[in-house]
Amino acid sequence: MTLFQRQAYEANFNYVGTILLELFKKSKDQKRKKASNIIKAFNEMYMHTNMLNQEVLVLQRKLEIERTAKLRAIKSLKKIRDNE
Repeated sequence: MTLFQRQAYEANFNYVGTILLELFKKSKDQKRKKASNIIKAFNEMYMHTNMLNQEVLVLQRKLEIERTAKLRAIKSLKKIRDNE
């Protein structure tokens, strides 16, 4: 997710969250229970999305490290071959 995409996601999430909170405050009894469950589900979706985003960042970093290690190995082998 790019920085702009992340900011748009956060803004949209906050907008929907604000609306849900308003509905929760206005509701009574059974509707309040439903609104509470919707807010909980919405929060779970947010946490899941963040977790997936973090996993992607970790995997990207691992890939970067592996590529760097391979390039170093190739350069090292080229130096050895050139010295022979």
